[in-house]
Amino acid sequence: MTLTRDEFAALYEHAWRPVWRYARRRVGDDQRAEDICSEAFQLAWEKLPADHPNPVGWLVRAAGFAINRAAREGERERAALRDHAVVNVADDADPLLRDLDVAWDRLAEVHRVVLQLIIWDEMSAADAAVVLGCSEPAVWKRASRARAALREVWPTASDEPHSGGVEYDVRSASSR
Repeated sequence: MTLTRDEFAALYEHAWRPVWRYARRRVGDDQRAEDICSEAFQLAWEKLPADHPNPVGWLVRAAGFAINRAAREGERERAALRDHAVVNVADDADPLLRDLDVAWDRLAEVHRVVLQLIIWDEMSAADAAVVLGCSEPAVWKRASRARAALREVWPTASDEPHSGGVEYDVRSASSR
C-alpha cells in the first residue's frame, strides 16, 4: 500500500531538506539537486510503502540512484560530483578549516560517506543504514572507524603549526 496524499505531504515536509542536501553535495548545483529531489519524491509517491520504517533513508537512496543514472547518461559533469564540495576553503579561511580540508582529502571515501550522512546531512543511523545498505549497528561502527581515521589524518599543533595563536589537538579534542 502506497502513501496517501496527506502522508506524502507530511513526508515531503519532513524529508525534503535532507534529500536536497544529499543531492546538492553530490551534484554541486541547486537546480540539479532540485531535479534529483523531484525524481526521488515522484518515485516515493509511486512506490514507497506507507509502512516503510525509514522513509528518509529510502528517499536518499532513491536520490542516489537518480544521481548515478544521470552520471552514467553523461548529463552531469564529473567535476560537480566532488566529495567535499561543502568544504571549499579559501586562502584566507580559518587555519582550522584549511587543516580540515587537508585532512578530509586524506580520508578514505568509505569514511567520508558515513561522516557526510551522519554529520552534514544530519541523518539518523537508521536512515544512513538504508542509504549504505547495511544495518544500524554497522553504521555506528563505520562512524566510529571514520572518526578514528579522521583523528589520524588531522594535523596536530606539533605536526603543522599555523598562524592564529591557538594550539589544538583533535586526538584529545582540546584547545590550549
